[in-house]
Amino acid sequence: MDTPAYLHLVAQAEEATARDDFSTAAGLWHDVTDVNPTGGYLWYRLGQAEYESGRYEAALTAFEQAGERGVCHRRPQFVRLPAELALDIARCHARLGNREAAIESITAAVELGLYDLNELSDDVFKDVADDRRFRQLTMPSAPAERNAGWRTDLTLLTAEILRRSPVAHRYGNDVARASTELERRIPVLSDARIVAEFHRILALLGDGHAFITTTQPELPLRLFRFEETVVVIAAPPRLAHLIGGELTAVDDRPVDDVLAELEPLVARDNRQQLLNDGTTRLRDIATLHALGLTERPDRAVIDVTGPTGVQRVTVHTVDVPAPSRMNRFRPDGWVWLPEKAERTPLHLARLAEPYWYEYLPDHDLFYFGFNSVVEDGKSPLPSFFADMFDHFDEVKPYRFVVDVRWNGGGNTFKALELLNRVLARPDLNRPDRLFVITGRNTFSAAQNTVTTLWLHTDATFVGEPTGSSPNFTGEVVGFQLPHSGLTANVSDLHWQTSVPLDHRTWIEPDLYAPPRLSDWLAGHDPALAAITRYPRRDGSDA
Repeated sequence: MDTPAYLHLVAQAEEATARDDFSTAAGLWHDVTDVNPTGGYLWYRLGQAEYESGRYEAALTAFEQAGERGVCHRRPQFVRLPAELALDIARCHARLGNREAAIESITAAVELGLYDLNELSDDVFKDVADDRRFRQLTMPSAPAERNAGWRTDLTLLTAEILRRSPVAHRYGNDVARASTELERRIPVLSDARIVAEFHRILALLGDGHAFITTTQPELPLRLFRFEETVVVIAAPPRLAHLIGGELTAVDDRPVDDVLAELEPLVARDNRQQLLNDGTTRLRDIATLHALGLTERPDRAVIDVTGPTGVQRVTVHTVDVPAPSRMNRFRPDGWVWLPEKAERTPLHLARLAEPYWYEYLPDHDLFYFGFNSVVEDGKSPLPSFFADMFDHFDEVKPYRFVVDVRWNGGGNTFKALELLNRVLARPDLNRPDRLFVITGRNTFSAAQNTVTTLWLHTDATFVGEPTGSSPNFTGEVVGFQLPHSGLTANVSDLHWQTSVPLDHRTWIEPDLYAPPRLSDWLAGHDPALAAITRYPRRDGSDA
């Protein structure tokens, strides 16, 4: 192989594809696959160029070659999943008038877990749209009658669970039984109770990414579980007097009893996620009412115990801000607990920022607050990491702390640069220098980040166990239920970020430092304190 010539050829093919000059690109990719016929990505690029050039027979051959090899790439945006390749092949057959082959490939795409069944409405498939087999694969329409409509939603939800979920072989029978029982009860259940039962079915999967979105009103409170107590940590100004108090009852029901009733409805990866999402469900008044836990669907009488005794307050479902990733703990305009503290701990001071860093010279420590793996448009993560480590190298601190205890995830691939930067500094990769703070909110892409650091570095882990597992089922590609209009999600990917033998339900801390109300009120961070007391290899007490 003439290596320089080949690399130049690939670069030319990529450039032609990028400028949508598919006729030129097809010729170049053909030459590339002649030199290197082993790469599924290369064959996929050839198929794409041939298809866009209208040469469907050639595209079909290329896509079939890509399917035999599999299509992956170091850049995730160029990955082509098996279901997507099957649909590419189906489009070629449809263009060529191969009706039976098109339906066979469409069926394969659906069975392989095609994300969006609405892709089957593509005009390219109009000539097979009248086929009964094709119609059975497409998204159903909603009947006008109420009970039939909810049954359509339930049928679709159940089918998508069994089709998408990597763990359906373990829990499919439980899902099917629950679905059959719910279908029978639909006529006697309220709409809100049916939605609650949808949550119950999804929770059977042990999939923390499974959900049903609702627009139902909530109680205007933010709650957090400290050890055995549920505490009000944020509220609108008119309810600010409740902040710091322990929620003990909802409509005269002990809060632990209410949580026990909600627990089977909470989809989760582990019990740490339940600590977080269970208290979140306490705000869902529609579900509480549907389960018979409150008298009204628009208000609740709550008992909150504080230093002056028990306050009984009627809370209405008003003034609930629109949710967002960065205001979920402290909505805009609300008062929250750290403002009542002697001082605000560093990890709570900048929760509204997705990522930030600060050098603490008194502790010879560099602190990276990593609250989200969703990029800030003002500072994309690659440039942020470059700036942060430039500063790190400039100040040369002894300790480096990655705090992901509030990080609910985002794009796993955006965080991989963090590992690369750490491994490029071998002296940093030691238990007394590199630390990772985790907690119940460490989830999804943040869990993958933590797992990667656990597997490939010698970091010391501090705080609480993570809110997900080292290997877990997860992904968010929602679909709409036709009758209710609600969006449902069933994860379709198994993330094996750790070794196959790792069956832990979470990554545990080496230094256990759980959150305590007394620490919040005192402005103290036990996780950071544990890190600063970790013995240094050089014997210094700094």
